[in-house]
Amino acid sequence: MLKKTRKCRMFKLNTRFSYYFGGAKMKKRSLLGDYLRKLRIEAGYEQMDIHADGVITQSRISRIESGKALPSTDDLRYLSYKYGFTLFHIEKVLNEPNQNLDPYQFETKEHIRAEIEAALLKDEFKKLDDFYRQAISIRLFTHSYEEAFLERVQGILQMELYGDYEQAYHHLNNARKTSEQIRQKEKMAEALNSIGILYIHQHQFEKAKNALLEAQQAIKTLPQNYSHQVQQIHTRILYNLSIVFYHLENFRESIQYSYQSKHLSQNSMGSLLIGEATYQNGLSHYYTGNQEVAQTQFNQAIMLFEVYEKPLYKTHTQKKLIDLKLKKPNLP
Repeated sequence: MLKKTRKCRMFKLNTRFSYYFGGAKMKKRSLLGDYLRKLRIEAGYEQMDIHADGVITQSRISRIESGKALPSTDDLRYLSYKYGFTLFHIEKVLNEPNQNLDPYQFETKEHIRAEIEAALLKDEFKKLDDFYRQAISIRLFTHSYEEAFLERVQGILQMELYGDYEQAYHHLNNARKTSEQIRQKEKMAEALNSIGILYIHQHQFEKAKNALLEAQQAIKTLPQNYSHQVQQIHTRILYNLSIVFYHLENFRESIQYSYQSKHLSQNSMGSLLIGEATYQNGLSHYYTGNQEVAQTQFNQAIMLFEVYEKPLYKTHTQKKLIDLKLKKPNLP
């Protein structure tokens, strides 16, 4: 019954598209194209990322977004899966011909989103808090996947800035549930990764392992040629798994995940995460008896932290070399 109802709605929606396709309703088609383009950008995809899945060609995406073509039922099903929208969102666009898609508001939102992503990447939590408050105040993050995104940010802030682990879990779990409901696997993986980090903070390493393995499984369900953004998420998950297995004293697994993280981060991340993965690799090698390899890994990590201008990371690694009775490198 549910499938039949959904099919009927899709038919009605397509009928409405056909009605608006020509004549005086061309503006409506353009509005729909603009809306789909903005949903794509807000979801973090380039046109080539969508094309890479092999479902819709880039030329067709371009024609739809420019208002030169209407999406088919199959197009809508696929795009709703990728972008996380529902038929209600599309119907809202069609039913509101005077809807104002303010370019300034859109650019403001994109700027805030970019700043939040940058702060998350660099663990700059005070900056993250500032831009999170801006995001809340402008009230432009209204889609389900945007709400999930802000829930995750709030969870991270509660965990890293305020130390309220109960509230952190509440927000992160809400982000996970919302992402799962709208079938956004990469967003669900992000939320699960953050939950894994929360458990690491609480030294609940078995729970952390389960959350991170679930996050990794969510990533594996995506097409292999996934986007740069998803690659970054996967890199973080692998790195956090290396930490968890290290604390569980499964050093061989830790080495495996840190190597994978380091390899993937060379394509998707900066020197900081490569340095972190290299450091973790050194620790695991040390505790499996490979002191020479461990020292090499620590030295590489120190140089990477130097490149990334992270003196605290560098000092910590140098201290670890002394603590483990390994030779401290002569670096500037």
